[in-house]
Amino acid sequence: MFRRAMRPAFAVAAVAAAASAMCLIAAAAVTPAGAESVPPKVSALRFPGPFVPRQLAAASGRVWILGTDAPQTDTHCELEEITPDSMSTRRYPIPACAADIAAGGGRVYLVTAEFVRGTAATQRLHVVVFDPHRGQARILSPVVMSVVGSSIAHTDFTYGDGSLWLYGDQMLAGPQVVRISPSTGKVTATIKPAPAVGGIYPDVAANDAGLWLAGGPGGPPGVEWVRRGTEVTTTPYPGPSHSSVLWLSAVGDVVWAGVEAYGTGPTPSVLTHLVALDHSGNVTVTSPSELTGEFPLVSTPGGGLWGLAYVGACDGPEELLQVDPATGSSDPAAKLKAPPEACDDEGVGSQLVAVGRDVFALIPTDVAGSAVLYRAAT
Repeated sequence: MFRRAMRPAFAVAAVAAAASAMCLIAAAAVTPAGAESVPPKVSALRFPGPFVPRQLAAASGRVWILGTDAPQTDTHCELEEITPDSMSTRRYPIPACAADIAAGGGRVYLVTAEFVRGTAATQRLHVVVFDPHRGQARILSPVVMSVVGSSIAHTDFTYGDGSLWLYGDQMLAGPQVVRISPSTGKVTATIKPAPAVGGIYPDVAANDAGLWLAGGPGGPPGVEWVRRGTEVTTTPYPGPSHSSVLWLSAVGDVVWAGVEAYGTGPTPSVLTHLVALDHSGNVTVTSPSELTGEFPLVSTPGGGLWGLAYVGACDGPEELLQVDPATGSSDPAAKLKAPPEACDDEGVGSQLVAVGRDVFALIPTDVAGSAVLYRAAT
């Protein structure tokens, strides 16, 4: 099964993809107003059926796409490798379909679930590690967490500070976060109860300052911080009273948050902006109203920051955004046309990655042969 993220209709992702079986098409790049830099060169490719891409990550200089040949049942899952320069592809089998994906330390990690017989839909979660150099995946034996029923849809999985982190709601027992060894799959630390960030799809990020948590769409305002080596939680960014933090992104010593604020009154408005928190939990950047995108920012060498904004119209374009790290202001860098099948389709998991100076974006759909993958050479 795949953890589906409640994102607006035109959620996009960063992916590099192509193969001899994929068809290359052209995409227009747009120079931001007043910008002196050369706009990114954008190419686009489509996946042939029956493979349907769902989520992606970057490791060992490659893009790795988690997908399935049977989207209605979430079975027959594979990892597809994309080499950025040649856009060549290769698929690898994985032992089980996964709910989430992360990458770090040159490897790809997946969260898989197995139902426990004789229980009320209890699922035991394991970590799968994929070694890109050997092209092999294996399930690590420790059970890292147990969840009941639809709780698996409200987990989040990430890599940071040399470890894997998994957030999950334990129903009556409340939320918890486990820190997991990437080599053994063993839980090395547990934060319980964890901050009750709520929300439909919580989001976590980790760096050497600690663990950062937010509620995602529909969640409470603010960002929670668990300092490294402790279980002490503070709220370095409380946020406006009528707001949610859509996502978190750890970029070096800085954690970025995409904030959505909801107006009140007879004609409510929705405004989005970016907030940056430093290694000590200080808010260093609060942008004015900006297109923040629906997925965490990614970085490229030289301090470049990139995001992705949707356009709420069927068959409309997505916009690749270039973000100024000093101010949080964003400028459109390229338009990425969405296929008609993406209309009213939820986004899936983490969708924006970078390899070197290349930013990769995916517009996923549940219709085989319609997903589009973009490469923006910045």
